[in-house]
Amino acid sequence: PSSKFNPNDVRESDIITIIKYYSDSSKTFSNYQGDKKICDCTDKCEDYAKWIYTYSKEYDIDPLLVLSIMMQESDCIKTKISNSGCVGLMQTCSWDICKDDFDLDIQNWNKVLLDPEKNIKCGIKILDSKYKTPFGTTVNKWELNHCENCCHNEKVINRYVTYIGDKMAVRGYIGWACNSPYYVEDVFSINNKIKTTVIV
Repeated sequence: PSSKFNPNDVRESDIITIIKYYSDSSKTFSNYQGDKKICDCTDKCEDYAKWIYTYSKEYDIDPLLVLSIMMQESDCIKTKISNSGCVGLMQTCSWDICKDDFDLDIQNWNKVLLDPEKNIKCGIKILDSKYKTPFGTTVNKWELNHCENCCHNEKVINRYVTYIGDKMAVRGYIGWACNSPYYVEDVFSINNKIKTTVIV
């Protein structure tokens, strides 16, 4: 139950157009929660587009969804490191899923995954895995894509949301727990915006 990527739908040139357009600081826009978003790819825009396209095609994922996550996570800043230690363009933390691809271990993963191409590939592989594991168990309970008691402003609120397909995978990308309760809405607000940049 998803709208996963048909490789014929989006061209690499479309991704280049979008990335370059939103690399212009005058083209910032707000996500769902009002945070300003941009794709600060500097002189690497075409490289990022190529890697997004190549690995999205390999894993059968919508490349514009990948770009949306990248813009939400890092604004396309390859050196970004979060307070929780996630690194790079896709803010990868779950490095173990990519350990065989890049010979990662507990000592080196956060340095190796600062490499933009490796980071994009690992992020896409993590996203792909969330299509295959559509539920998890936490103190706040995810069950069959149904999030109960998501957290907001440091207190628990009742926010009953059912995510399926791409939205379910995006929710899983940041983790099944109830932190960042509007992450899916943020990513898809970006996704809806960038899709208007080109006809795909």
